Amino acid sequence: MRILSIIVALLTIGGAVLLFVYSEASDIKPAFPECEEIPAVKAEERLPFNPGEKLIYNVYYKMIRVGKSVLTFHGDKIIDGQSFYHITFETNLHAFSDFEDIYAYKETFLPYKVFRHVKRIGAFPTEIEEEYDQKAFTVRIKKKEKFFPRDFTIKRSGPIYNAILLPYCYRANPGVINEKFKVILPTKEFDVTLKKEEMLRTPLGRCDTYVLTGAPSKFTFWLAKDEKMTPLKIKSHTRLDYTFIIKAVEEK
Repeated sequence: MRILSIIVALLTIGGAVLLFVYSEASDIKPAFPECEEIPAVKAEERLPFNPGEKLIYNVYYKMIRVGKSVLTFHGDKIIDGQSFYHITFETNLHAFSDFEDIYAYKETFLPYKVFRHVKRIGAFPTEIEEEYDQKAFTVRIKKKEKFFPRDFTIKRSGPIYNAILLPYCYRANPGVINEKFKVILPTKEFDVTLKKEEMLRTPLGRCDTYVLTGAPSKFTFWLAKDEKMTPLKIKSHTRLDYTFIIKAVEEK
């Protein structure tokens, strides 16, 4: 959500993806202005997806299946005395595993806190905590490693997004075709465009999709062209070239 984090989870396996918010150029419409001015998303009971929705993906490297990922929307959860959306993203590859707990503002799907547990074969586990201040445009990152613990803060020019959360934002508030948005991640910044539809084959069958792309190209998302706009395929354009293709959708 790493869907690029599946692609910042995996831009960290080669990275992770995704994205969005705040324009620095007059010809690019901001996805959201400053947090307090951001229009609210639909109330939870009107979202096109429900608590308990689980999206299961096969993960491929150069067309070879190397593992799977599970993205789950848990609905509301209280943290620090406030109600946030709770989303988890779990990736298990042959030599790598990454579990993420993500808490997002209900009005915007911007991240509030992210907790990650990363394990690579032959290395000690790494615990990562990300705490976002969307008014100050900062994220504090604490990395707990056996020999190299780190605690640092990154300052950006606008609200900071989380890659895994981008599809949820589009699902709650569908974007306009061919309209550009500025996306700011903790260490990257790029434009995002929702392109025209495209036919896609998946294990679930043939589906009409919208194509969400970034420029410079870091990822491509294929979102089902229906009310739910389920992310059916995610491809990272990194040297590791991971692709996520949906295998199943489970709901409570």
